[in-house]
Amino acid sequence: YFLPDFWNLGTASDGCISAGRQGGYLYIDWNGKVMPCVFVPYSPVNINEVYQQGKTLNDVLEEPFFKAIRQWQDRYGYAATRPEETRNWMMPCIIRDHHADFRRILEATEPDPEDKAALQAMVDPTYRDGLIKYDEALAQLMDPIWEQEYLSGNGRGPQNDGERAEGVH
Repeated sequence: YFLPDFWNLGTASDGCISAGRQGGYLYIDWNGKVMPCVFVPYSPVNINEVYQQGKTLNDVLEEPFFKAIRQWQDRYGYAATRPEETRNWMMPCIIRDHHADFRRILEATEPDPEDKAALQAMVDPTYRDGLIKYDEALAQLMDPIWEQEYLSGNGRGPQNDGERAEGVH
């Protein structure tokens, strides 16, 4: 049986699937707030307002917040054509595993926090610094596993996936 671990199984999905990336999704809550995913509580637009303006979901995908996340996904390895260009998909989450990168996007694009907890997380330097330190510690543990099991040719990594190695997404 295949039992996925959503947080750490970017190896099964070619990394983070948020922000409307090809093969991925966006999260729209019942109030119409459009977010990159259920774990990223920041929204640049409300789908109800988008439709009232005569726009479509394609316009939502062009929002700078979502585009910046997709560009990060591409740089992280989704657009890679060679295994060595792919970063650690055991750590695919931009908000949890790469919080410093996420904060740069958040500050540059200024989406609205979904609720008070998201606002508090956005403005709390202790929260920010704690997640960044967590990311650094996690990378020290996980990067050697990624390199040994997925990039060395001994594991099940992208070097053994014919479609991925040829850059077909």
